[in-house]
Amino acid sequence: MAQSKGSQRTGKAWLTETGRPIYQEAWQRIHGCTAQNEEAAGIANVGHSTAKRFNKGARVHIDTAKKLCEAVELDWRDVTDNDLLVPTSIHLPTRLSTVPFKTNQYFTGREDILKNLHAAFTENNSVAINQTQAINGLGGIGKTQIARQYAYLYYDAKPFYDFVLWVTVGDTQEDIANSFAGLALKLNLADASSGQNKRITAVQEWLETHENWLLVFDNADTLEWLEPYLLSNSYKGNILITTRSNDMSKLDRLGIITPIIVKPMEPEDALDFLFRRIGRKPRNLDEQHSAEQLIKYLGYFPLALEQASAWVRNGRSSFTRYLQKFTKDGDETPNLEVFSENPADPLYYQQIVTETWRHNFEVIEDEHKTSAELLKLSAVLSPDAIPYSLFILGGKYLTKSLASALKGSDSDDVETKIINLLIPLSNYSLITWEEDAEEYSIHRLVQTVIKQQRLDISAINN
Repeated sequence: MAQSKGSQRTGKAWLTETGRPIYQEAWQRIHGCTAQNEEAAGIANVGHSTAKRFNKGARVHIDTAKKLCEAVELDWRDVTDNDLLVPTSIHLPTRLSTVPFKTNQYFTGREDILKNLHAAFTENNSVAINQTQAINGLGGIGKTQIARQYAYLYYDAKPFYDFVLWVTVGDTQEDIANSFAGLALKLNLADASSGQNKRITAVQEWLETHENWLLVFDNADTLEWLEPYLLSNSYKGNILITTRSNDMSKLDRLGIITPIIVKPMEPEDALDFLFRRIGRKPRNLDEQHSAEQLIKYLGYFPLALEQASAWVRNGRSSFTRYLQKFTKDGDETPNLEVFSENPADPLYYQQIVTETWRHNFEVIEDEHKTSAELLKLSAVLSPDAIPYSLFILGGKYLTKSLASALKGSDSDDVETKIINLLIPLSNYSLITWEEDAEEYSIHRLVQTVIKQQRLDISAINN
């Protein structure tokens, strides 16, 4: 049978129970030289997490067993083929990207950040040296989009990595554990019946025995959650973290000395993005001028620019009209002087997004009431990769109107109705999704705005 493209056949990966004594003997000899686990790990040239697994007698990768044996001049060839575990029918990929969503064709600017990030990763002229970098900035500033663009550039456009592995950190430690463990399935290191801890271990050992990979931890706002996955001196690739946290002590613990700070877009890039997003150039000088004024009001903030362009793109007239709508509320309009004095004030940008969100949501609520209800519900869910199955299996817990709208003869029928509700939300850039993925996501800042709006309404009603 011909080997499938992008994969390799393997039957020589993990030691079985009968193969373990040889590596355990090597580990005992190393540990006999020092009582300190960290020193032993250094002698064996393995990570601390791997050393802890040795102490527990966990299964190991054949390459790791070789390292141990060679460190104490023990003949690892005593481990025969009969001591190896992994059927020869399993294929391990030789190239793989798990980046969610397709390439953003509207990505604009940020060239300096992409260039500096790659320079930081390659300062030792090799991806085999473990390097960890962080992209830091406010929610909605474009950190995830920059990480996705970097992955696209150096996996597809200018191949530098053979593997790009994406971990969505989420809002709980269980979220990151599930996402990290899920990589084992995508790398064919384990099957769905394997326990979570075994899958996490398999991924960690894969990272220690492979090179030319980029591992992305997206939305890692609670940095200490990453430590169990990153505290290894044996990883042979690059690690990229996107985070709102600027806690330098926690960043330092992860090996990050100077994070890359993401600021609002440059004016020319913001203007270019606005018109690229609506698919045309300015109709006249008046619209050009209005667009220039609008991007100032929006603080050159990517998420707000995206929502403003969605309003115009969906036939709501021009940027001139949008600017008039945006500024008609007088004192409620964001003050440009506040922006100039406080360029990093997250409350300012939240106010900006509240305004752009409100204009788009008004359209949804007027024309697609059930979609608006689904959006409100999404504000209290974990924001990343919300599965359609949640609504298919949990229909009885939905509100009466939403449950009625999603009532169907079978799961395929319900899925079609979910898609119909998501389309207007996607059109107005209130969610991100890909239809064939059977899931969607909502930006955390949009969730914050929705929750705050509901609290404000509740306060008025009370």
